[in-house]
Amino acid sequence: MKISVLIAIIFFTANCAAQGSFTCNYGQRGACLGYGDKVVDSNAACFNQYACGIGGGFVCKSKLDEAMDEYNTLVGKYNELLTMHKELAGTGSSLRDSYRALESALGECNRKYKRLEDELSESRERLRRSLNEASELHSENSRLMIEVATLRQGKRKSKQ
Repeated sequence: MKISVLIAIIFFTANCAAQGSFTCNYGQRGACLGYGDKVVDSNAACFNQYACGIGGGFVCKSKLDEAMDEYNTLVGKYNELLTMHKELAGTGSSLRDSYRALESALGECNRKYKRLEDELSESRERLRRSLNEASELHSENSRLMIEVATLRQGKRKSKQ
């Protein structure tokens, strides 16, 4: 029985010691931490445990500053490229609109050309007909003049 009481006393005191007792400075409060929990300063930056490829999850501030500088440089280059892209897209859009306007104007010019070509062909045909009529009139006129001249000569001979 003494042994059971002794075991109970040891178990009870061990349990109390395991719970531990601690004190905090004035204005601070205690916190219970679980297994693997870490205590860090309120200004600390915590990372995933394997963020750096090797356990620990912490990085030197100088390395972080270098990474941020490189990141900011890349953001600046990206923004420059984005601005250039927008300018080129605007230029491309303007060129496309100009091309469409020129294409439309060319279509209108082709329609006018075809209309003028048809009018020219009709004018040539009318001119050809007019020249044929003039030629026929000239031939008729020449024949009539010869006939009139022959009649005049016949009248003169008959008067003599």
